[in-house]
Amino acid sequence: MQQEFKIVCIGCSYTQGLKLDVNDPYPKILYDLLKNSIPNLKVYNCGIGGSGAKIHKVVFEWVEETIKPDLIIYQITNDCRTQIIYNGDIKTGFDLDNEYENYYSIYIPKPSWVCLPVYAYLGTVLPKSIYSKKHRFFKSKDANENDQAIQDFYEKYIKQKSILTYEHFLSMCLYKNHYESPSPVNWLDYVSDIDYVHKYCKTKMLSFFWEKQTLDDYNNYMEHHQRSIFNGTSIEDVFINQNKNIDSYSIDKQRHLDTSGMTVVAEWIKENIK
Repeated sequence: MQQEFKIVCIGCSYTQGLKLDVNDPYPKILYDLLKNSIPNLKVYNCGIGGSGAKIHKVVFEWVEETIKPDLIIYQITNDCRTQIIYNGDIKTGFDLDNEYENYYSIYIPKPSWVCLPVYAYLGTVLPKSIYSKKHRFFKSKDANENDQAIQDFYEKYIKQKSILTYEHFLSMCLYKNHYESPSPVNWLDYVSDIDYVHKYCKTKMLSFFWEKQTLDDYNNYMEHHQRSIFNGTSIEDVFINQNKNIDSYSIDKQRHLDTSGMTVVAEWIKENIK
């Protein structure tokens, strides 16, 4: 029996397949494209919605320690993303679901994680607030204390996957809005996280940015500081090179792709891992 060949796809909601059926993210489509030509193929969708380069560093450590893949597909996301806290050993940080044949997806065990899929600008939708010493969290100055948009976000994305209370979450949104918004220091942190992955990954890897603007910003920064630029591409450029408009395949303004768009990504990956 031929040895297993393991492909791990790491990224954010673009890789996870936001708003798509389990069969439609590009890692699953890639599995379907390759399973007949690669005996004993296993594909792992390790995309985590809302995650950024800081979480991806942890995923890389976990993947190389526990899965020991033959190939890693690294989808580099945008800057100013999720922060994490985990109290246990990295080897116990994630679990896998076997969703279909030899196709797996990652998930975060609830008990020990504080996972914040929150953008830096999320706090801007909060009402003006003050810090309450009595309650030890930020409270609104007006009657709109339980802002519905934030509460709905917490109920949908945070409550079932985190040890944070709503009050903790509200405070963290405000913190991120005021102290983790895009800045030169936070950009440097983002660049450092990406460079760490590329420098210390022991596995063969294909990496790419999702949006052209993020890739251009990264390379402009590296050129300005006389450092090595990223010689790869972005998924947006993949569509451009095929005379396609990525927005025509997008299901929202953040450029999460529909099934047809995901197929373009999977076919491009297949051609570039030969």
